[in-house]
Amino acid sequence: MPETAVKTSVTELPESRVRVEAEVVPAEIERSLTEAARVIGRDLRVPGFRRGKIPPPVVIRRVGRETLLDETVKERISSWYTTAIGEAGIAPIGQPDISLGDLPAAGEALHFTIEIGVRPKATLGEWRGLEVPRRAPVVDDEELDRRLEEMRERNARLENIPDREAELGDFVVIDFEGIMDGEVLGGGSGEGHTLELGSGQMIAGFESGLVGARAGEERTLDIAFPEKYHKAELAGKPITFKVTVKDVRAKI
Repeated sequence: MPETAVKTSVTELPESRVRVEAEVVPAEIERSLTEAARVIGRDLRVPGFRRGKIPPPVVIRRVGRETLLDETVKERISSWYTTAIGEAGIAPIGQPDISLGDLPAAGEALHFTIEIGVRPKATLGEWRGLEVPRRAPVVDDEELDRRLEEMRERNARLENIPDREAELGDFVVIDFEGIMDGEVLGGGSGEGHTLELGSGQMIAGFESGLVGARAGEERTLDIAFPEKYHKAELAGKPITFKVTVKDVRAKI
């Protein structure tokens, strides 16, 4: 739709309402009428013309300008309303009250009126000298210690300690293989796995069985799955883990 298809003027009314006088220019009326005639002409049969090739002026004469214009206005009024609101530069609120003028003759404009609520204009009051209370943050020692510990954890690094035995809280890098009933247990093996001793990541007895180990040491751990293990077929069953400790690392 051309930018000047709908011209508007705005009158402010009480209680944050406005009246928009809208005028759909003749060129837009004729363009919309021709477009509607072209659509109708696709299915219209007129002697002397091929189906779908009937010129719009012929369709308009055949159907009747007033009838076709009435249908065109009903179909296009919502689009013209949207354009009018945009041209008027208002922010509407609620449902509009639209009053439509008479159907225009050829070469004349269509007029309609919109009354609608708009967003009230904000008026800035006197703000100089206003005092707003400021809430002072209160942090107890326990919360402060907890936050500091979180920061230490986030910024910690792991450092190899080849000359010291692994302790609870240390990290070990291990290769391990779980053997049950003489066969390697599916999903019970790993290579280059980093494990924090005391984290409870592995079943009971695994991590404690690596306390005191050094880098390069191999250990055999004979332990058992918990009685309430999440895999019922393994619950309470004994298993042997062959573990190679590749590195021992301390958290700094």
